[in-house]
Amino acid sequence: MPPKPTNSELADNLHAMLNGPSIPYPNPVDTELQARKLLFIESAGVLFVLQSAAGRTPEVFENEVLKKLVHGTTIASVYLHPVPGRSESDPIFDFAGFSALMARYVPNMCIFHLHHMLCRNFSLDMNLTKLHTVRLVEPQIKDGTWNMALPSLKDFNMQNHSPPIGNFAQSLVQCPNVETFFAHKYWHSRQLPELYLPSCREFTFRRGDCTSQLSLYVPRVRSLNLDACYTLKRLDLLTEGHTCHGSLNLVDKGSLSKFSVSIENANIGPNVVRTLERSGRLLNPDDLLGDKHGDIGFGGGFAGMDGVFRHLHAGRGFGGVGEDSESDAEEDMEESEEEEEMEESEEELEVSSFCEGERVRVLHLNSRPDLIGRTGVIIKADLQKTERVRVRFDHDLTLELSIKKENLDCAAPGRLPEVDRDH
Repeated sequence: MPPKPTNSELADNLHAMLNGPSIPYPNPVDTELQARKLLFIESAGVLFVLQSAAGRTPEVFENEVLKKLVHGTTIASVYLHPVPGRSESDPIFDFAGFSALMARYVPNMCIFHLHHMLCRNFSLDMNLTKLHTVRLVEPQIKDGTWNMALPSLKDFNMQNHSPPIGNFAQSLVQCPNVETFFAHKYWHSRQLPELYLPSCREFTFRRGDCTSQLSLYVPRVRSLNLDACYTLKRLDLLTEGHTCHGSLNLVDKGSLSKFSVSIENANIGPNVVRTLERSGRLLNPDDLLGDKHGDIGFGGGFAGMDGVFRHLHAGRGFGGVGEDSESDAEEDMEESEEEEEMEESEEELEVSSFCEGERVRVLHLNSRPDLIGRTGVIIKADLQKTERVRVRFDHDLTLELSIKKENLDCAAPGRLPEVDRDH
């Protein structure tokens, strides 16, 4: 029998798995970590915090994790990654003082991942002078605090997470050097403020199901990706930067960058088309060919999905709480009618061929509306009904249900970015 891996080897193996092409469940690394019930593991380059209890107070985090690190000065990548998954009964990780503590004990942290963990007082600030990459995958933020102030940040990736819109916009102002911006399923009920990204080269805002308007300052962007934005009716490409950004703003509007746009599976309005065409910046105008007097991307036939997505997602608080708790439900259709309309509209979409071990999220479920937005892992396909799969839920590992594939959507398993390209 081969010897069991050391904690350091497990850390490196988990790091490789999360950045690999796929993650099977169950797997030997996950199984071994569950058996060991550790608060954290580390190697020379990686730190994994495996339980939110490790940070239930700043003092516990410092004494039970940071002071016990062997490789604190060489660790570059830090993950807050609960194993075997989060539960609503978990202690809440408290980010109060987190940045100062990490700067003291892990001074060379340059990549930070926050996956699924319950937390509060979320803040990453200027103490983290070397942090250039932030990955947020469905963090469960339990209060309205959300702040980033990272002049060194170059790469920001956020999936299945809805920070308060005002905090989010202000945080982007405080991170003026972001070059790659990626947001997947940022579902909000109130209109986003203007977003200022003076250094951004690659901007992706996909599956913005609740986003009807975007106002962007992206003077250096080369790629603008609006894939699967079902309700986008207005786009403003701002020509004046934020006053806080000074020399990063382009004074000569004639030097604004040219860019390519992607609108695959999108439902954009004629205003968006006009803005792109009249900007004088578009490198691929042929990709906008379609009915200029109606929606393009999916086509006008999908315009009815606007109300469906607004009601289905608004106020459900996926991935966080804050300003997005208001709902326009009174003005929309009854939920049962919306789900029927969604099912009819989605008949034209390809149903994903989900596999065992794949992470999924519930989109709609008449029998269990409380599970909408919940995530889980496919543990087997229903052999009698091929359109169904069996899902074990993250929030309650004792809960397993057989669910139609059409009611599910891919959820990020940990590899970043890992998104559903078909919906």
